[in-house]
Formats: sequence, C-alpha cells, structure tokens
Amino acid sequence: PLLDLPEPQPDRQRRILDPAEIEAMLTPHERAQQPLVEAADRIQLLVHDAKYGGFASLALEHHPPSVVLFWKGTLPRPVRDLIDELRPTARVVVRDAAYSQDELAEEAHRIIDHYRSHSGVKIWSVGPLHDCSGLEVTIDRSTDLTRAEREIRSHMKLKFTVGGPIIAA
Repeated sequence: PLLDLPEPQPDRQRRILDPAEIEAMLTPHERAQQPLVEAADRIQLLVHDAKYGGFASLALEHHPPSVVLFWKGTLPRPVRDLIDELRPTARVVVRDAAYSQDELAEEAHRIIDHYRSHSGVKIWSVGPLHDCSGLEVTIDRSTDLTRAEREIRSHMKLKFTVGGPIIAA
C-alpha cells in the first residue's frame, strides 16, 4: 500500500530558516559533530579536486569524536597540511587502507558484471567493507550461500551476506 501523504498546499507560504534558527534545532550530539562534518567535507573536497588515487574512505567516530581518513599509500603533502590545519577544531585520524576507493569500485563492478551474467548467483549489491579491506557481497535469499562463496572469486577479501529487495509493509 502507498503512504497516505498530505495533499500539496501550493499557496502555503514557505520560509527559509536563518542559521540561528537551524542551530537552535540541533541536538547536543549534532552540535558536537558539526566540526567533524566540516573537517570531513574539507578533506573530501581537496581529495576530489586533486584526484588523489590513494583515497579510500572517510568516516566519523563517536568515542572519541574523530574524523577517520582511510588512505592507501603515502598521504600527499597537501592532505597532511590540511589535516594539520584542521586539528585544532577536529580530531583527524589516518588509517591505512588495503585498497583505494577506485580499486574497490573497479572490483565491485567486475564482480557484478561477471557473476550476474556468468553464474546462477543473484547479487543484490557489492560495496566496500567499512575499513576498506575488501568488499561485501549481498546475494539473494534464494541463492545458496555456500555456492556463492565457492563461485564468486576475487583477489580482495570478500564478506558475503544474504538479503533481498526491501518490501514496504
């Protein structure tokens, strides 16, 4: 069944909130995360614009509050300089990644393209593990997990999970 949404009200006055109103709506946890999100955004922008190949992932951790940068190989000088600049307002931790974002994406596409067309294994998704050490492959509930683990091969570590389409209740 479809959700029962309210009817659109085209003549309803819309108003853009000012920054102080938005700030007042934030929870203490959200307020504490703001410097981390801003730091992560700046790192992401630098990495994207410079097209550095070693970037793997960014994450926020709560205890202690930190931005975690997963990186494969040597951290470029501009990235190190930015991290040094951010440290007074946000704790930034750099962790080694086994694979870069580009390598993970390339292998995920290879697995999807090859095994969807050359095997009876139904794959729902392939994506990076949280620590960039390999890939998580989600196969359909109707597929034998042992068969999938035997048939799907990669030079990367693979973690298999079983899933399926999300069906609205």
